[in-house]
Amino acid sequence: MTLNDWYSFFQVASLVMLFLTFAFGAGAILTGLRVNKGASRQIIKLEADIAESTREVAQANQKAAEANEKAEFEHLSRLQLEARLAPRTLTAEQQARLTSLLRPFSGIEVGVITYGDTSEIRRISIMIRDCLQNAGWKVHSVKMVASETVVEGILVGISANTDATIHNSARILSTALQSMGIAADPRDFNQMWYPGPEVVNMKIYIGSKP
Repeated sequence: MTLNDWYSFFQVASLVMLFLTFAFGAGAILTGLRVNKGASRQIIKLEADIAESTREVAQANQKAAEANEKAEFEHLSRLQLEARLAPRTLTAEQQARLTSLLRPFSGIEVGVITYGDTSEIRRISIMIRDCLQNAGWKVHSVKMVASETVVEGILVGISANTDATIHNSARILSTALQSMGIAADPRDFNQMWYPGPEVVNMKIYIGSKP
């Protein structure tokens, strides 16, 4: 082959190589585009699946939270109902503490009027009366079984003419009972009927559980 023949051969070979390079490059690009398109579809589907799973988890968590809140509310309501229905009482420790708090006011004369004759009223009345007597108070007891007067809780009234000692003793008595879960409230002394001796400066009504 002459030099011109070799030159022509290499020119043709260069054109063929250029064509093949272009063809392979175009093929790689087109193939990559299809691969990327497929991967994009998979990514979109995966993102949608993740979003759906997240919604389902959130809904499940919300339902669980609502169920827990409902159960807690029902439990609290049941405890409150049991507390309302449970009879009033003072433990031995509470009775000792109440007696100790009232002992500094030993000698006070008090009229205790019990309204009602249920076992619950009798029991709490005896407990409170015992604490007063053990503290050295002079207790005048009256029991009203049949009366038009409706009394709820423990009502404490003191005479307007009494000194600070009586006021303090009534306040400590009411506060102590309240701290022990026994409803105790003030009452106008002059509006509290009492058939006992007039020397008392404090009257205590004991009625049904409010």
